[in-house]
Amino acid sequence: MPLSFSVVIPTYNRPQQLRACLVSLCGLTDPPGGWELLVVNDGGRAPWADLPSELQGVLPMRALDIPHQGPAAARNAGAREAHGTHLAFTDDDCRPFPDWLGRFAEAFAEGSWDALAGRSLNPWPRRVPARSHEYLIDFLQNYSRFPNGDVYLACSNNAAYKREVFESLGGYDRSFRWPGAEDRELGHRLLARGFRQGYQPEARVWHDHALTAWQYVRLQFRYGRGDDGFRRALLRNRLPRWIGQRRRPQFHLALARQLQEDRAPLAMWALLALSQGAHFIGSRYERMRGGA
Repeated sequence: MPLSFSVVIPTYNRPQQLRACLVSLCGLTDPPGGWELLVVNDGGRAPWADLPSELQGVLPMRALDIPHQGPAAARNAGAREAHGTHLAFTDDDCRPFPDWLGRFAEAFAEGSWDALAGRSLNPWPRRVPARSHEYLIDFLQNYSRFPNGDVYLACSNNAAYKREVFESLGGYDRSFRWPGAEDRELGHRLLARGFRQGYQPEARVWHDHALTAWQYVRLQFRYGRGDDGFRRALLRNRLPRWIGQRRRPQFHLALARQLQEDRAPLAMWALLALSQGAHFIGSRYERMRGGA
């Protein structure tokens, strides 16, 4: 039986987070066909000496070092070295649940999916910025659902692909200067070319993203800057901007209705409003810079 999954984790100067991630992977239940792990050091200080030797002995791990080019290039580098029929991606600040790969394997076996998005959970329930981040991603997964069950977004910290499909698409676009758009662009390209992308909420990871309010708003501003790179990538690849997903005014109205239905606290309303404003400003700022 061929190897089933190759797990790819990019890392850059976060040895403590990486260690916690790898400890969680020690408890991973083997999926049918087994799995391997590729940890890609994206040009940072080599983390291998900081990892306990028993981790490297327990995990089916290979370590790669590449020049610093960003997480998209690091993920692609790991994918090129992979042997599995499926690629699963997570980040060094995430901790997968024991059945993470098994849940992906079930969904690939039961459906006609070429790619799958998993669910990221917030381990900081009392921190409004971290809760807001999780809330917005969960809302997006439901809001962006297509009539046939496809989803638009597979966040790169918890996603899986058939390797042959990932390779046929050329992997993640390395040209983005700002985070938060390369996974969206890959999903858009995948769907526009006739592949299918589903949602497997039982494939879960903890995302240790303990943001302050300022960090969250600044992150959304950077995501907005990445949105302009997304627009340019679609033009470069001659892909339509809209492939059936609903547009921005509808999105904001739907988000407000959902917040009202869930009786979200005022602090979450305010933070999400600020973050969406920051995203819009970041997009327009980067567009003006590009025009200049």
